[in-house]
Amino acid sequence: MSSASESVAVDLALLGQAIDACGADGDYGGAAAIAKSILLRLPRHLPTYQRLLQIAWTLKPWPVGEGWARRLLQADPGNALAWRSLAQAVAHKGLRSAAWAMWKRAFEADPYDPEIRSGLSGASLTPQGDALMLDSACLATLYLRGERWSHAAGAY
Repeated sequence: MSSASESVAVDLALLGQAIDACGADGDYGGAAAIAKSILLRLPRHLPTYQRLLQIAWTLKPWPVGEGWARRLLQADPGNALAWRSLAQAVAHKGLRSAAWAMWKRAFEADPYDPEIRSGLSGASLTPQGDALMLDSACLATLYLRGERWSHAAGAY
């Protein structure tokens, strides 16, 4: 016996797979259309926002990615993908200082992501080596990943 909530979960899983398949085939328009149809019914579905940001990152329409990133950050302020997309959109506008601050937030959320490290280095206002030094926020993120809750709380 399946309930309505179970069928919604199955439908979301299938739709998520369809988005991923379209993206893998290079049909980014189809992937975006499916994602937007999900968001019409479930405007707070975070995995769909993440998939849209991946599409935006691939296609590089920075203004579109900026809008999706801001929406995702409202629900998940520690989302590295959203910070990365927002930083790139702001950098594209030529706002170097603001872009650096956003790259720094992305770095704090995922200090070993190669694209974030590259973006932070490129936007850095300091010598190259200094930009990629782990700070207490990075350390706290790593502790959280390792489920070392008390250490993470102490690092923040």
